[in-house]
Amino acid sequence: TITDIGPLCSDAGIQTLVAVDSTGTWSGPGIVDPVNGLFDPLIAGAGPHTVNYSIPGQCGSTDGTQILVVNVPIVNAGLDFDICEGLDTLMTGSFTNSSTGSETFFWTPSTNLTGNLTLTPTYTANSSQTYTLTVVSGACSATDDVTVTVIPQSNATITDIAALCQDDTAINLTAANAGGVWSGTGI
Repeated sequence: TITDIGPLCSDAGIQTLVAVDSTGTWSGPGIVDPVNGLFDPLIAGAGPHTVNYSIPGQCGSTDGTQILVVNVPIVNAGLDFDICEGLDTLMTGSFTNSSTGSETFFWTPSTNLTGNLTLTPTYTANSSQTYTLTVVSGACSATDDVTVTVIPQSNATITDIAALCQDDTAINLTAANAGGVWSGTGI
């Protein structure tokens, strides 16, 4: 008699199967050690798999069990990026390696969700915010992060000056934010 296990996520790692009598041999998809009953869900792949346990001899016995393996989704929240203060952006994530067909997803923190796997983040100047996309497929889930860094909006407003005479000496012009490049007649 086999102790049932599962469902298992494809990334669950090697599992040790258990039977009442330990003198048998294991067989079936995903069995990587038939003597010790080691089952690898990654090797078995997604889907239901029948695994058998057979005890040899005149009074031997055989039992079978079905182990369901669910693929862990591969999640992509996108690349980290910078955005200028005051601009909106739409982040779109994706996932693959689906096996259940009934995946759910959510962003953390979640603000302004629209459509499939998209998010319009909330920004604060001079800040960075990490958003996590989580996809749940059956009993399995996966996450991926994207960091959005908000760069302050530059201000090129020029400080007004009084009228000048043609023979006045050169003056220094100033703007609200330094670091820009001046151009035009007389520069």
